[in-house]
Amino acid sequence: MYFEQRMRRRKDYKLVFNATDVCELYNIRNDPEEMH
Repeated sequence: MYFEQRMRRRKDYKLVFNATDVCELYNIRNDPEEMH
């Protein structure tokens, strides 16, 4: 199975859009490992 996933980055933030799940927003500067 394949699921659509897209990413958008702007300055210090990264938004990951998951078509079948919850979207994820990361602050790249404060959370470079994308854990929170």
